[in-house]
Amino acid sequence: MSGFALSSEDHPYYDPNGSYEDFYDADLEADTSTPCTTWVYSESATVPQSIVNFFVSYREFGRSTVTVTSSSDGAEPKTWTEEIVGVGAVEIPVRKSIKAKGPAAHHKLRLQDVLHVPSSMCNILAGAAPGMDKFEIKPLPGATHGERTLCDKNNRQLAILCTTQPPGDGGPPFEELKLSGPPVGPVPAPTPSAQLGKLGSLSTAWTDDKDRARWMKKKTRPPGFRVGRRKGAGGIQVTQMLFDSDDTEEELERQDRSLFVGYSR
Repeated sequence: MSGFALSSEDHPYYDPNGSYEDFYDADLEADTSTPCTTWVYSESATVPQSIVNFFVSYREFGRSTVTVTSSSDGAEPKTWTEEIVGVGAVEIPVRKSIKAKGPAAHHKLRLQDVLHVPSSMCNILAGAAPGMDKFEIKPLPGATHGERTLCDKNNRQLAILCTTQPPGDGGPPFEELKLSGPPVGPVPAPTPSAQLGKLGSLSTAWTDDKDRARWMKKKTRPPGFRVGRRKGAGGIQVTQMLFDSDDTEEELERQDRSLFVGYSR
């Protein structure tokens, strides 16, 4: 989602070669033409989701939805569903240190089973997702703005969670991953901080647990090929189409994954 105003105070990304002060006060101009790059941390979310291209592996996965619940003080929780179009693994370029410079300041945080949800307002780092128990969240040494650090079981710092305060009366603050700035990470795109503040705490889960089970089964199987034949100007055209066992005919046609092989008599 794009088109939201952003100030450097709302979203302090950094120059990888910047100073200690730049960690907090980087003056990078947001790219308003791309979807939001923010990764909001949700302690109660059970499944992570992404709207932008952080994926390093990917499988299309339709006919399923994720349920999102927002809770804020003094208001009734709101629940809605959003369409899932794929699932895969992501690598997020993050800042892991306040004072370090160069490569030592950065890390690629890898997450598995991330839902691709293009309609989502932001990317969500799910604190209750399977596999997150291999991390620990602790106060960040030397922090002056209440940042926390995501560590592995050997106490190595892997990422930083910073607090963003929505502007005006936009609601309570929320935590987000501190991404690496260009050229290590992406150009920061707008953070809908006012909207996120009004939503309060976000929680995500598969709408139907059968879909989650279907994905867990699908991801363990490599895709196969389906051979097709049809008449063409040069004779009988033979094609191979990459498919997954739970793809419907409509999905195969829409995805257009056919590969021309040759002609047969």
